[in-house]
Order: sequence, then structure tokens, then C-alpha cells
Amino acid sequence: APPLRSATQFGGPLMQGSDNEDEDDEDAGKGDDDEEKQKERKKKEQVAQWIQSVAAFNASNTDDGSLRAPPSPAGRPQSRSKPTLISIDEDGVEKMLDGGSFVSGPYVPRTGRGGGPGYDDNGNDDEENDEVSPEGRPEANPDWERQVADMPDEAAEIEAQQEAKSSKSGRKPDEASKPGDDGQSEMSAGDGGTEIDGQSVASGCSAHDEILVDFRRGRLLKKLILLIRGPSLMVPLNKFTKHSLLNILAIVVVHIIFFAIFMSQSTTRAGQLYTIFRHGQAIDRSQIVYYRALRTEHCLKLAAGGATMPETNICAKADNDPDFVMDDLQDAVEDYSTFHQDVFLGANGEVEKIIDPTARSLWNDDAMKVRLYYDTDPPSEREVEKGLWEVGNRLAYAGRELQVAYSQEPTSIGDSRAFYFVRENTPRAIFQNYVHSIDLISRFIHDDQGELSNAIIAFLIVESVVVLTLLHLYQLHLTVFVERARLGGMLAMVGLPIPVLKLMHKKPLMILEDDSDEEQEEEEGELGKRPRNKSEEEEDHAVAVKAAKDAARKSFAAEDDSKKLLAQGPTSHLGGSAAGSEAGDMVTYMPSSEVTSLTDKHRDHKNPFKLPKKLQYNSKSLFTSWGKIFKLMLPFFLWQLAVAIVWAVTVAMVEDVKGPIVSLALSMRVVYRFSHVRATAIALIVQDTDKGKDQWKEQLSTQVDHLASEYDALLYGGIPTSLEGTVFELEAPAIAFESQQFKSNFFQEKKCFRADKSKCLQPGHPFYEASQNGLDAMMRRMISELRLLVADNNSDVNYLNQRVDFLHQIGSNDITDGLQSTAELFTSHTSAKYDEVQSLQIALLVITLALAAMYIYFALWPYEKEVKREASHVAGLLSHTPAEMDIRRHLQGALKKACPWV
Repeated sequence: APPLRSATQFGGPLMQGSDNEDEDDEDAGKGDDDEEKQKERKKKEQVAQWIQSVAAFNASNTDDGSLRAPPSPAGRPQSRSKPTLISIDEDGVEKMLDGGSFVSGPYVPRTGRGGGPGYDDNGNDDEENDEVSPEGRPEANPDWERQVADMPDEAAEIEAQQEAKSSKSGRKPDEASKPGDDGQSEMSAGDGGTEIDGQSVASGCSAHDEILVDFRRGRLLKKLILLIRGPSLMVPLNKFTKHSLLNILAIVVVHIIFFAIFMSQSTTRAGQLYTIFRHGQAIDRSQIVYYRALRTEHCLKLAAGGATMPETNICAKADNDPDFVMDDLQDAVEDYSTFHQDVFLGANGEVEKIIDPTARSLWNDDAMKVRLYYDTDPPSEREVEKGLWEVGNRLAYAGRELQVAYSQEPTSIGDSRAFYFVRENTPRAIFQNYVHSIDLISRFIHDDQGELSNAIIAFLIVESVVVLTLLHLYQLHLTVFVERARLGGMLAMVGLPIPVLKLMHKKPLMILEDDSDEEQEEEEGELGKRPRNKSEEEEDHAVAVKAAKDAARKSFAAEDDSKKLLAQGPTSHLGGSAAGSEAGDMVTYMPSSEVTSLTDKHRDHKNPFKLPKKLQYNSKSLFTSWGKIFKLMLPFFLWQLAVAIVWAVTVAMVEDVKGPIVSLALSMRVVYRFSHVRATAIALIVQDTDKGKDQWKEQLSTQVDHLASEYDALLYGGIPTSLEGTVFELEAPAIAFESQQFKSNFFQEKKCFRADKSKCLQPGHPFYEASQNGLDAMMRRMISELRLLVADNNSDVNYLNQRVDFLHQIGSNDITDGLQSTAELFTSHTSAKYDEVQSLQIALLVITLALAAMYIYFALWPYEKEVKREASHVAGLLSHTPAEMDIRRHLQGALKKACPWV
């Protein structure tokens, strides 16, 4: 038991004889009898005040629960002996006053919850905390200060009362409590010892009653926090947080899966564009092999006969440097062999099969008719059926065999079986089957874009319509669920009767916004660890009701519009207010069992959408905040809309690739068509008879018309005549002015188009001006020169014809290299379309990851903290209700009404 302390701890301002020296000086003129009577009267007043203070101290330490031992850290209640009560009569007080063993000073209250000096944290006597400050008062306990900090509202009220009392006495708050102050012991005779403004009764009774109420609210606050942040709120909130994270993860994973599938499909189709390019290069090189083989054989024969070879002639250097002519042929053979194998086997070490089944059969199956020559006596030939893959390899082998024949006898290469194979099969069977193969492959790639578009539409439907809709509906379910759980505390606030709300409105509230959530959770955890039984809870409730009943009744009595209040004890439940409660009608109470019965019919509802949209509690309604739900779900719906839009844009962009594919195939067609025209022209030149020349003139005229039609369709759009009736009969878009690169390459560039700039024509050359006027000008002149060559007399069609010189000097170098660069430009332009589509998807993926992280950091986690903080604030507001009201059961009823799934 705490030892008997000095009079400063019992509140009464006991005064020694020396404290009344001023009054004695004032009455010095009176008689001795009057002075003794006056001292006797003051002494009696002091005795009465002392006894009153002691009685207040004893009343505060009785068994009504004001000094219950707090729980230990292990969760078991601390045992503590009852505080020793002071028993003293008037004689004893007079003896103590005469002895002068007590000094005057303010009364410092003590509680059992680490409540002030003299007790430890468990409420036991602690002599170490009995240190006395220089002013003569015991030093404040940090735990007591923390308890005051936990309940700032009551602390503010007590401080305001003390300031008011100090202002009445004309002192500052710090000066009003100094020991030994004369003003502290002064009291007028007219007060009769009943004035509360002094340091006696106010410190011993009113302040202690406030501490009891504050202590009751502190314990009630923790219980309300545990209740409002119980399973009814935390289960939906935790589920909302965890499942939202999983939901966001699922959204990201699903999008990554579709992104990976799309990137794989688009990369494959972008690689197919190079199949068209390599296929066209293979056709072009096959015709160049034919052109150079015929030119080499014809020029070597002319050189052997002593013919003149002008510098600009097609047979230049054949007379003085025949090895140069042969090396030129071998370069073409090696290029052809590389492109031919790349088409069938794949390039860059990657095994790529021909994607179109029909084209693949053309390469594999023996369906191509070719003529084979045998070195028999006499020489013989035979027509066989072979696949394009084998025939192409035979062509490459024949070109290499010409090198062997040249090394043996340069002038007799025209009599070898290799030369016969090149001359008979290249311009006819090989060229025709090559063209048919590239048409099949180009059409397949073109149509395959539609398959990719259909796949993207499937992605759009599956991801944005099906998967995201299901995930977002589940997210909406979680959001509505947790928002419904938030209504429990709000419903308890709304359901408070009007008189209680008015009482709470008149009481100033101070809410600390910077309370530590971690410290609060630790306190809740410590409180939750101690097991509680029913008897302890009833005893706690009874203590709280008894301690705050008088203060609450006085407050209600001061309300004019709430004159009647029915208190049903610890088991009562404030359930609602009658109609017209706003006018101050009587508050009615409803047992908790009746409130529970109202929600029994909803306890089986697990779906928050099936719960009643309007909550009614004590004749008051509360609705779910759909605005908050909309804000939480808005990012998900916007994301779903963005995904759908991006996929739709992707479909449109993939469809736009079809046009460039047609242009790419047509540009390669112009490349190998021009090489075929050159091969046809050289075949016309090497003919010795008029019949042969007439036949090749007819073929050359047809090929020149095809070249002009294809070239015009490439620049200005349309379907060329050579594609009519073929599998690739598709209209090409106009690309002449589609981009600055095309426009510059065909019309504006005034430069040499040769790949090897060291071989460009120099000023003074007869064809220098023609090589510097742009690709379109050179092509137009070449078409005109070829048509004029067809119109020339057969006698003028020979290697000395200037049109043939133009064909060799400009056509074989400037135009051929210019068309090759244009084909590469078309390939890169078409491939860039896929790059744009992939860039869009990559940007969407990056935005997806960024938005997912931002939503978690800026929306999900702050929302979780907001819900917990809001629940704590609601519990703090509900803890200010009067003690007569069973606010815990009132809150339980609200939670059951709002959260019937608990």
C-alpha cells in the first residue's frame, strides 16, 4: 500500500500559523480576545477543508474500480494491494496543524495505470518515482504524460479549467501552484469552504473525476478500436489489399503473355519480308549469269576473230583482258548461289523453310521441265522434270563449270554442256518458275497479314473484353466489399441519438493527426494478448458507468431538449431515436438482441451486391459512397479502354502493312524484270540469223512493255499487265510521293547510283549526263532505247549499236545498282511498319508496368492506411459518448447491420 504522504498529495491548502502573518498584522489593533477567536475560526475552517480533501481522496481509492491494475506485458492482470485509506478525525488534524508537520501545496492526483508519482507502471508503489522537484512538488511521470497525450481532449479541458482558475486569482498557471505562496492559502470567510476555484476541492475532486472519466475513455477507446478494426473491417481490407495485388499481377502477366505472342508473330512476319527480297535477288542474279555468260562467249569469239572493241562497247576489255570478263561472270555466279540457297535454307544461319506450301512443292517436287545436255557422241539432250531447288543448284554448277571450260579453251566455252544448260533453261524455265514461286510467296505473306490481324483481334477480345472484364469485376467486388465494411463505423456515428450528438457537439474535440500508427498497433496488440472473461468485462463496464454517470447526468440535465434519459445499466443498448428526435424528444433504447435480429436475414449474404443498398439504423439511413468506388476503379477501366484502343490501332497498322508488301514485291519485280530485259537484249544481239533476231525482238518488246507497266505501277499505283491472271494480282499503292526518300531517290537525286563510286562515269564520257539526272530519267530513257532497238533493222542490231552501249554502260551499272538500292529502301520501309507496331506494344508494356507500380504506391497502400486511420478516428469520436450509453454494443449492432458476413 502506498505510504502516507505529505499534505501536498491530499489537496487541501493547509496553512501554518506563519502563513497568516499578513492577516495578523491587519488585526493588530484589535483586542487579544478578538484575535484568538479569529484564529480559532480559521483553524476550524482549515480542519473542515482538510477532512473534505481526505474524504475525496478516500472516495477516489475505493473498490469502484478507479484504480484497477493494468495488464502485464504477458497478458495477465497485475495483482496489487488496495491503497491505504486515510482515517483521521478533527482532533488528529488539529494535532497535526499544531505540530506543523505539514506544508501547504497543490494536490497531485494519483492513478493505478502508471498514473503519476508514487506508482510504477503496474500501479504498485514506487519509491524511485517519489522524487521532489525544487518547487516542492513530485516530478511528473512520463507514463502519465503519455496518457495525457493519448487523450488530448480531456487534457485540454483540465488545462483550460486551471487557466480559468488562475486568471480569477490574478496569477499565471505556473505561479498559481507554487508552494508557500500566500495567495494559495488565502480564502475569504464568505466562501464557507465551498468555492471550487481554490486548490482544495478542485484539485481533490473535480480534477480527479476528470481523470477517472479520461481513464475510462482511454480504456474504452482501445476496446472500440479493437472492435471497429476487427474482422468486420480487417478481413475485407486485408483481402482487398492482397487480392488487389494479385489482380494487378494477373493483369500484368496476361498482358505480357499476349505481348510475347504478338512480338513473336510480328517478328516472324517481318523476317518474311526479307524472303521476298532474297527471292527477287536470286531471280535477278540468275538473269545476270545468263547475260554475262552470253556476253563472255560472244565477245571472246569476236576477240579471237580480231574484231575492234571500243571503250564504251559491250565487249570492252574482251580483246586485251579476257580474264576480267570471266571474273565478272564468276562474281554473278557466286551471288546467285548464295541467294538461291538463302531462299530455300534460310539466311544468317537460321533454318527457314519456304512458308507457302505450294511454293515449297515447286522447290521440292519434280514438276519443273528443263533440258539437260550430255557429252555423248553425238551430243544428246533430254527433257526432264526437276524441282526448282535442284535446277538452281545445277545453274550455279554450270556457271562454275564455265570457268573450267574457259581455262581449258577460252574460245570453245560456247560448245560446253554447261553453256547449253545456261542458254536454254535460264531465260525460260528457270525464270518462269522463279517468278511463279515469288508470286506465291508474296501472296502468302500478304494474306498472312490478315491472319495476324485476326490474331490481334482475338487478343483484343480475350484480353480486354474477357480477361480484363473478369478481373475488373472481381476488383469491383473487392472494392464494394471493403467500402461496405467501412460503413460500420460510419453507421454507428450516424445512428447516435440527437441528444448524444448535441452533447458531443458542445464538447471540444482535439484529434492528433500525427499519432503514430505503429505505436497504436503495439498498444492494441498488448491489449489483445490479455485474456478477458465475462466477469471482468462486466466489472469494467460497471466501473465506467459509475465513474462517469454523475458528469453525464449533469451534462444532460443542462440540455433543455433532452430532459429524460433512460439508462438500462451495463447491458443496455442505445438503438435509435424516435420520430421527431431533432426537436428534442426522448431517446429510446433497443436491446442488442433486437438489433441482431434485424440483420439475421442478411448474414448469409456473401455478395455485397446482394446486400441492401440503403442501411437504416435508428431511423437513419446511410448509403455506400459510389464516388469512392468509382475513383478506385477508374484506373482499371481506363487501362482496359487503353488496351482495347492500342490493340485496335495495332490491327489498323498491321492492315496498313499490306500495301507496302505489294510495293516491295513489285519493286523486286522491277529489279529482276530489268535484268531479264537485259538478258533478252543480249540474246537478240548474239543472234546470227534474221529469224533468230525476229523471234528475240518479239520477246524483247513484250518484256519492255512489262517493264514499263510494272515501273509505272510501282510509282503511281495500280495493277501491272504482267500480273493479270497471276496469283499475285493485287493493286499496288502509289509510293512515288509517299515519303521524301522515295521522292528523292527517283526524281531529285542528281548523283551516281553505282555501288562502287570509283567506277562512276567521269565528265567527258558520252553517257555522263545521263548517269547524273536521277533514276527515273535513266529508266525512262532505257525503255525508250530498248524500244528503238526493237525497231532497228536486223543488220544494225549488233554489239556496235549505241543503244547496246547505253544498255551496257548505264543499264548494267547505274540503273541496276539504283534499282537495288530502291529495293532495299522498300524492304526497310516495309520492315519499319512492323517496328512501329512493335514500338507501340513496347510502349504499352512499359506504361503497364509503370501504372501498376504507381497504382500500388499512390492508390492501394494509401487507401489501406486511410481506412485504418478513419476507423481509429471514428473510434475516438465514439469514445466521447456518455457512460450511460453502451457504445460498444451500439457499435456492434452497427457493424452487424453493415457487415452481415461477420
